[in-house]
Amino acid sequence: MKKLLVLFVSAALVLSMAAVSLAAVTFNGDFRYNMYDNETTQSSFVTKSDSTYGETDLRLKINGDVSETVKAFANLRIKQTSKDTSWATSWDEFWAKATYGWGTAKMGYYEYNFTPNRVELNTAGLRVTPKTDATFEVNVPLAEGFVLDGVFLPYSTSSTDDGSYAVGLNYKAENWGLKAAYWDLKLNDRDYVCIDAYYMINDNMKLFVNAADYSYNDGKVSSKVYDNNYVIYDEGFDPVIGFSWTNIADTKLLASLEYAVNSREDAYTHDDYNEYVFKAGYKLQNGINLEFYHYIAGDDMDKDMFRIQYTF
Repeated sequence: MKKLLVLFVSAALVLSMAAVSLAAVTFNGDFRYNMYDNETTQSSFVTKSDSTYGETDLRLKINGDVSETVKAFANLRIKQTSKDTSWATSWDEFWAKATYGWGTAKMGYYEYNFTPNRVELNTAGLRVTPKTDATFEVNVPLAEGFVLDGVFLPYSTSSTDDGSYAVGLNYKAENWGLKAAYWDLKLNDRDYVCIDAYYMINDNMKLFVNAADYSYNDGKVSSKVYDNNYVIYDEGFDPVIGFSWTNIADTKLLASLEYAVNSREDAYTHDDYNEYVFKAGYKLQNGINLEFYHYIAGDDMDKDMFRIQYTF
């Protein structure tokens, strides 16, 4: 059954992309050069060490209309870091989406995002479903402002078992919105509950909060994040609050700040710390963007990243 399902999905995607080649196709891309400066303490017995390196990241995107009701997308990613001179090339994402009278159906290789309003910071150490050979998703509009999402992952991954599924209820009003989601990972009775809400102060300012409870964190289990550092989350909901501001002072300057309300415990030092991410950016002309990120990702662990981005 699994082999037939893989064959069906693969054939459908191939036929979709082949049909796209005969229809209207658009190509665009995203070139990024990231410069990292990490300052970490890997254990209480190891002194602080610095790590500075660069990363080249090129994404080539293909968009096309198979028909008036079916769209297809593929993203080819080419990546290299100064730590490793070899180049890694992969299909980072690909899917086909069909629109029906009752809503939309989507299938392919991609991630389902539980916290669409977040910028960078995780809540409870999890935010997206893993990419699998075949992800199935439906979006069904209900009453005015309400949309129901359903996601099915047929194959096991390192964090899910066969038949993992998620459901989400979305509501969008004029200046605020809410998403509530539940994910049954089907692996050792693990599940994930998440709430993601936002409020638009005006056209450029947004307040948002993500709060999630991931059962894997029960009993103070470590979850790996960032480089070689580990973080321990408390049981129960883990709220993260944030604020984003675009077109600051009528310019192309933007900024955002995300802050974890509950403190984290560093699994190496066993000290508490407050995790946050600050982002600032500026949009130049001709698709060139400059971005700066500052992370507090562990006890005495800072991480800075400067990005030069060109979209075409």
